[in-house]
Amino acid sequence: MIRALCHAALICCLGIAACAVQPAVADVTMITVPGRHQTICAGQSSKADVILALGNTKILRFDSGFEVWVYHLEDDGAELIVLFAPSGVVAKTRVLAKPMAP
Repeated sequence: MIRALCHAALICCLGIAACAVQPAVADVTMITVPGRHQTICAGQSSKADVILALGNTKILRFDSGFEVWVYHLEDDGAELIVLFAPSGVVAKTRVLAKPMAP
């Protein structure tokens, strides 16, 4: 009986967590011009440069001063992740491939 209640509580918590995570995806900007993201250079591009090239998007801010900006690439469904150092300059960029459907 207690085990069944624990499983039910776990399923409820996972459901609530899934609902809380969903809206963040809607805030991510779609990059519609192919190759536009390639103008961003680590160690050189500022936040203003990225906004000018790609527009505003979802921002994850950390207490350390770092920020992660996330964009969707329309041409292949991948995501562009931009990491900003506390100085406001791009530290790294990564393009994550679109996950394969099962």
